[in-house]
Amino acid sequence: MDSDQRPDAPADCREFVPVLASNLLPLGGVLVLDWEVASAVSPTVLLAASGIVLSQLVEIRREFFEKRRYEELSVHMVLEIPIRIIVFVSAVVLLLHVFGVLLLLAIREAFGPAVFDTVLTGGVIAFCYALVVVAAMLAVEWSRFWAHREPDPGGLADWFTPEDPREE
Repeated sequence: MDSDQRPDAPADCREFVPVLASNLLPLGGVLVLDWEVASAVSPTVLLAASGIVLSQLVEIRREFFEKRRYEELSVHMVLEIPIRIIVFVSAVVLLLHVFGVLLLLAIREAFGPAVFDTVLTGGVIAFCYALVVVAAMLAVEWSRFWAHREPDPGGLADWFTPEDPREE
């Protein structure tokens, strides 16, 4: 894409940076502030969930109400992308559980149970789990960013582009 055709980069950054920060904030809390991720109702998980919900609400307000896209998109088209995000992240978490358990069992068989006392402690396993989930969320946000910038983004970004049923 030529620089003359390129969308407004500062405006794109103003839209992308808050979403990126809301997804990285919980990981920063785990790394820097040593927050515990002990359960689904821990402060870290609640903060992450709140950040994701808040960023989605801000995006819906900005994309559909400020730009008046609700005049050209149906309710189905508006809800389609958040539902696809939920399905994508749920599939990643499900696959992470299945393959993570299988990987941990294989590591235990290969190196013995002592590896979980020395190298793969609970904190390391939780960090790796959180890292994969954050990477999946960043892939979603980066794909959505490109879906807004490019008319035909392709790849994963194409899945996060609203489809107009009238064009079929």
